[in-house]
Amino acid sequence: MAMTRSDLDRVPVVATFLTRRGRVLLLRRSDQVGTYRGRWAGVSGYVERVPLEQAYVELQEEVGLGREDVRLCGVGVPVRVDDEAEGRHWLVYPFLFVLKPGREPRPDWESVESRWVAPDEVASLDTVPGLPQVVAGVWPPFGSPALWRAAEQIAADRLSGATHLALQALRAFGRFCRTREAAVSRVRAARALASLRPSMGVLPHVMALALRPSPAGPGVAARALTHATDRVAALTARALADARCVLTHSASAACEAALLAWAKAHPKSEVIATESRPKLEGAALAHRLAARGMRVKLITDAQMGIVVREADAVLVGADAITDDGLLVNKAGTRLAVLAAGDAGVPVYAACQTHKIAPPGWPIVLEHQDPADLSSSAGLRVCNVAFDVTPLEWFTSVITERGPLTDALLAATRARLARSALLPSKGR
Repeated sequence: MAMTRSDLDRVPVVATFLTRRGRVLLLRRSDQVGTYRGRWAGVSGYVERVPLEQAYVELQEEVGLGREDVRLCGVGVPVRVDDEAEGRHWLVYPFLFVLKPGREPRPDWESVESRWVAPDEVASLDTVPGLPQVVAGVWPPFGSPALWRAAEQIAADRLSGATHLALQALRAFGRFCRTREAAVSRVRAARALASLRPSMGVLPHVMALALRPSPAGPGVAARALTHATDRVAALTARALADARCVLTHSASAACEAALLAWAKAHPKSEVIATESRPKLEGAALAHRLAARGMRVKLITDAQMGIVVREADAVLVGADAITDDGLLVNKAGTRLAVLAAGDAGVPVYAACQTHKIAPPGWPIVLEHQDPADLSSSAGLRVCNVAFDVTPLEWFTSVITERGPLTDALLAATRARLARSALLPSKGR
């Protein structure tokens, strides 16, 4: 899984496959599409929202099938596909769905032919680049209804933070590990859960921990993440000891706990909270902090550059740390850090080491539903929900082991590199 280029520079797409009676549906692309005309592909499309949600959109648009017509039975690790001849570099999110009895796909203008083929026949066809590898990543079907319900919930959740979703994934994985199928599909289940949210490095990290041999496992990984969150909060509150006003952006379990602990020691302190679009999770955080008796001022995201000079410190959380030293967090974080640097205000990130993505794991900036911004016809809406900030721009990135150092990063990545979660370690 070694990266040949930044995944942030790749074009994310979904490749969705329908299956029935041991075969998968392929579509031959029409002359009206923009790329790879005349070649065989799955139901595919550019990612404009969370990938699993995008897969459902493409099924509806390209083959006329709704959620009620299919059943999820496979989620694959994103596949890097390099088409050097065309100068195109893709990150492909694979999904597999069982077509329910009595339903039939109705291909639209994007294809001129459809064919049900055995998976081992795919390599013999003139396909879009990388298709055999993408199909192999989700074949054969597997998983219990409970596993896929949990996966759907994690993919659809727009309000919970990455730590909460990671704990939810660990609970789902723990339940799956108690089924008979876990004997042969345990790694595949972990990979599926790890692949649901493109910007959340904590999901593949905790799945890698959960795959470790006994006495490790989902329960141990969940307790370790909870302990790390508590420890990060305590250390962050200590780092804020001299501050009387803190500006925070987005919502983070570790940041919220840190702010509550800090305010307890400084009763006259104040938090400035951005509303944090697109889902206003920062506004929800502001209301929770106010309900606990804290002094809180709520501002729009666009006011960060104006108001940051009132703060003694800026505090943000993290969703991932990438291989190339970037901290991923809710969109607007980079602007907050830049504004703070211009104003001479220190910036802290509360970040459990669990947010460090396994080496080579694809991390890209998650899009969310364009309708969250506008559904007006004629508008091209872009709703990127996360951004990246270089680690060196922070005054300190605070982990449960203290400030993040190069040595801590290297040691954490070395442990993760041995995990069975990574496709390079075997199927």
